[in-house]
Amino acid sequence: MEGSQSLRQVKICLVGPFKVLGPNGETLTPRGRKACGLLSLLALAPSLSRSRALLQDKLWSDRGTEQGSASLRQALCEVRRSLAQFKDCLVTDGRTVGLARDKVSIDLEHLELALPSRGAAAENPVLLEDLDIKDREFEHWLRDQRSAFEGKLSARAAEPDPLSEADPDSANGAGAERIPSISRKLLVERPWVRILPSTLNGNETGVFFSKVISDSVAQGIMEVSGVDVCDVPRDTPGID
Repeated sequence: MEGSQSLRQVKICLVGPFKVLGPNGETLTPRGRKACGLLSLLALAPSLSRSRALLQDKLWSDRGTEQGSASLRQALCEVRRSLAQFKDCLVTDGRTVGLARDKVSIDLEHLELALPSRGAAAENPVLLEDLDIKDREFEHWLRDQRSAFEGKLSARAAEPDPLSEADPDSANGAGAERIPSISRKLLVERPWVRILPSTLNGNETGVFFSKVISDSVAQGIMEVSGVDVCDVPRDTPGID
């Protein structure tokens, strides 16, 4: 039953280039970038649904309410045209826009299937690799989504490799070396920065502002780089 249902689903690919594929692999990707951004916002929502107000804010933040609403309606029409006979997977009402969960499949929900096998790729894939929408709010949202995706990849890389943990003779032939999981974890650990606590004493105002500044520095580091901010030193490369 589950297999026959998946054959009727539209597949939305978020890992790597953005794509929408029909049940038989046919291309249903909208041509417009805003229409693709709209589907991305829906596909990455936990409930597969967003309010119209949020969609307007993320895709047309530089336009007034009426103009943004008209642009959203136009993008929805484009999405329906591209989905053709599968347009019923897009569900709308006066306040929200969503995807019918039983009619779509999101590759990110099955991360192991969306990614290449371990060691097969020279570099990790990028979430929504080719999606470039010139709207400040969308760019901020996309940066946060990519950062979260990179965190998932780091967690996946740190997990023990079943082949390495298995019997050496069955995994890589006689005499193959078994790599400890802790060694693999250290190899994929990202660089770290530790922001030292304030050395001010007896001045509550100074300590407060020192913490505000250090928290802002930590947030900036995490947003613009692949560096972890930690409370204690690690064994891997990093600085205080």
